[in-house]
Amino acid sequence: MDTRPTDTRQKLMHAAAGLILEVGFEAMTTAAVARRAGVSEGAIYRHFPSKEALAEAVFADIWRLYIDLMERHLPPRDRPKERLDAFFKATLAALDDLMPSYGALCQQDHLHYAAKHGPSPATLPDGAREYVALIEEAIRLARDAGQVRPEV
Repeated sequence: MDTRPTDTRQKLMHAAAGLILEVGFEAMTTAAVARRAGVSEGAIYRHFPSKEALAEAVFADIWRLYIDLMERHLPPRDRPKERLDAFFKATLAALDDLMPSYGALCQQDHLHYAAKHGPSPATLPDGAREYVALIEEAIRLARDAGQVRPEV
């Protein structure tokens, strides 16, 4: 079964993800993305205002998949201690699930990109903020249930 994306936006994101993985964001060109996606270079700008916006969409999509995987690996919120205890194991399981498709994109390249292109080094990209919010929630739920010290 062919699992390649069929709509232009998804084709562009898929092509960009592959190129970022192979050559890195800096060396990736919009011409190469368009060639790989089988579309004109102008098609990129009908979907994304810039090469940076395309990369941000790729990384946001990876984070969305990552958070979805985390949720599938974590116990439900009504079991806060188990949820918190499972958090780091779920983190590794979600990374294992993503690595075959996205390799280093779900780690180093995104952090490198965010550090170079974010408003400040301390600002987390969207998906990373959601990941931090997920762990903060797990800690808060466990604390509220009396299973974690109040000062945590």
